[in-house]
Amino acid sequence: MELEIIKSGYTDFRSYNKIRVIPSGVEFPSESFETISHKKASHPGIDIVFIGRIEKDKGIFETLDAFSTLSKKHKNIKLHILGEGSRLSELSNKYKSKRIIFHGFVNRSLLAKILEESSIFCLPSSSESFGNSVVEAMAFGVV
Repeated sequence: MELEIIKSGYTDFRSYNKIRVIPSGVEFPSESFETISHKKASHPGIDIVFIGRIEKDKGIFETLDAFSTLSKKHKNIKLHILGEGSRLSELSNKYKSKRIIFHGFVNRSLLAKILEESSIFCLPSSSESFGNSVVEAMAFGVV
């Protein structure tokens, strides 16, 4: 399927036999854009999601600082923080709020539920190239 998409977009490319499609390993049920956007439109407010290790190099401090600034201007936003790490306990105690939810490690079904309801994906990592969390967010239409 993916190779067919590549062929349809690059008609002058001659060496299709050199292309290999490597699956991402992210398995979620795929839904149409219309279905995804309808679910998001019916969800009240704006949910932002951070998925990653709770460590400095993943950008968790920048995320929390930015959210603190945004939440002063916008009352209908929430931040979901998914993941574990050495800073989880410290940060969850420092940023106690009904609008900042520290989930810790989550299973696939809860991850899917949070991504279905989220509008914005945030991962200002200084050590991430293109991780699975980016692909997972994209699968659920999270910007």
